[in-house]
Amino acid sequence: MSIKLMTLAFETPYKPSSKVYLLALCDNANDQGVCFPSLATLSQKCSMGKTNITYIAKAYESINMIDRKKRKRKNGSDASTLYTINISKLATVALSQNKERKKYLEEFENAYQKAKRKKECVHSVNSAKTVQKSCEVNTTPVHSGEHLEPSYINHQEDINISSLSKRVGFLKSKNSFINYMRGTYRNSTIGTSVDQYTNSKIEIYITGKGLLCDRISGETFQGIRAMEIWEKLYAYALADQLPILHQKKEDKQ
Repeated sequence: MSIKLMTLAFETPYKPSSKVYLLALCDNANDQGVCFPSLATLSQKCSMGKTNITYIAKAYESINMIDRKKRKRKNGSDASTLYTINISKLATVALSQNKERKKYLEEFENAYQKAKRKKECVHSVNSAKTVQKSCEVNTTPVHSGEHLEPSYINHQEDINISSLSKRVGFLKSKNSFINYMRGTYRNSTIGTSVDQYTNSKIEIYITGKGLLCDRISGETFQGIRAMEIWEKLYAYALADQLPILHQKKEDKQ
């Protein structure tokens, strides 16, 4: 896991689903941006179908944010893909301002739509006229059921992020998320985890002063240590995997 790269990924202007994918790569990568998670791992971490994961990967690759290389085992079977994150590009996008941020967001969205259209064209009738029509209006494929899997996966993605969309206001940035959590969940247990430094169980708690602490040991987390935990919590929230956000207010502890 590269905290350095995850910090940059948090600051990119991309929409939730594409940002979560980038965070998942950074979570698997070393500080040089190299990792090799399987498609199944990325799908599980992002709570998205493999088809949409593929679209996002192709979009990032086309804008030079990542590089992908397929690998083979000695017996000729497929191994997990090797990913290399373009750290220079990531930093440039993360630190961009105003119009530049909008430009980078549009760059990705155009690449994403192009990746989807290209896939749809492959499944359409093999004629120039029909290919053009399929790309423009997404007509039904020749073989019934041919597009059932992609359509189902996209529908599932909508379900997975539906509750996330309702809370998008405080998830637009890491700072707005932290302020929301401090204001809403003071004197509350956020969840349990394993301390990456001691390998011991910790119970993450927000004190009345808005500080993070371990309810088990009583240790208060500050500085870089606190920021690492906030970044992890933010990543889980973006992926709609922070259970406390689904609890009723009277259920909080």
